[in-house]
This record gives sequence, structure tokens and C-alpha cells, in this order.
Amino acid sequence: MGLTEPVLGTPHTPAYSLGSEYRYTALSQAEPRAEVRLEKYDDSSLLRELAALRADFRVLQEENQKVNLRMESVERELLAKDAQLKELQSLLSVLDGQVASADRQWSERMENLKRNMDAEREQRHLQMEKLSSNVAQELSRVQSKPEPGKSAKTGEKFIELVIQKGDTLSGIAANSGVSVQRLKEYNGLKNDQIRIGQVLKLPVK
Repeated sequence: MGLTEPVLGTPHTPAYSLGSEYRYTALSQAEPRAEVRLEKYDDSSLLRELAALRADFRVLQEENQKVNLRMESVERELLAKDAQLKELQSLLSVLDGQVASADRQWSERMENLKRNMDAEREQRHLQMEKLSSNVAQELSRVQSKPEPGKSAKTGEKFIELVIQKGDTLSGIAANSGVSVQRLKEYNGLKNDQIRIGQVLKLPVK
């Protein structure tokens, strides 16, 4: 048995003959149709979502404006702080100059004071040396001077008293038991005046 040309069928349903006794026809299966369902969209839901988005956008705009205002305020504060900082730096520069000038003046004054003190110390030292020399000369002169009103033959004893600050002839006379007149005669004094460093002779009874 051999295949022969199809005797029945359509372009979609070809037929094949299997000899003279059997005939087989292959029918094509119908393709399933795709069903498309169109759902109606709710416009009110879209409007609500759009309104919510617009509200969120307005909130974002307000927040953005607040942030911008805050940034502008911060920038103004920073500019003011920067101006204050520059002013402080200028004042510090002026103060540094004044301090440096004051240091120089203070150093110069200290040097002048030191020189003046050294000169005054030297002058006082010279004055003390001169005064010591004068006192020594006066003591030598007083000690070598003959005792007034005293006879060398009597051998009368006496003590020497160096006049201190606050001493008076009357006070010395009262403490020693020798009259003022006797002290004046014994030391050759013309009056009651005595001076510091002067040596008086007091007769011993």
C-alpha cells in the first residue's frame, strides 16, 4: 500500500488515503481564542490619589521654604559671627601692639630705676664713708683734747658716753647724778645743746 494524493479535505483539514479500503482524515484542532476582559477603571480613586499627591507636594514645598529660611538665617548668623571674629582679631592685634609697647616702656623704666638705685647706693656709700671718717676724726679730736676743769694732778676718773638719738643734757645729768652745770664745765660746753655721735665725759664719784 502506498500514499496517494489527498482526496478530501481543506487547507486546514488535509485527508490521506491508506489504500482502497481505508481512508484517514486528519482534522486540525481549532486554536483556542484568547478572551480579553476590559475592566472599567474608577476615576474617583485616581482623583483621590492625585489630590493626595498634590497635598504631599504642598507639604514638601512648605518644608522646603522653611529649610531655605533657616539656611538664610544661619548664613546671616555666620556672617555676623565672622564680622565679630574679624573685629576681635583686630582688637587683639591692637592689644598685642599695646602690650609690646608697654613691655618696652616697662623694661626701659626698670633699667632707669636700676641705674638710679645703683647711683644712689654708690652715693650713700660715699656719704657713709665720709661720715664715718668725720666721726672718727671728731672722736680722735675729742679724745685728744685736754679735759676742761680737770687738773692732771687730781687723777679724777671719768667715763665716756656717746650721744644717741633722743638724749638730752638734762636727761644725762639726771641719770648720772651729775648736774648740768658740772657736765657743761667738765666737757667745755657753752650751752645745753648736744648732737648725735658726740662723746661726753661723765666724772665718776
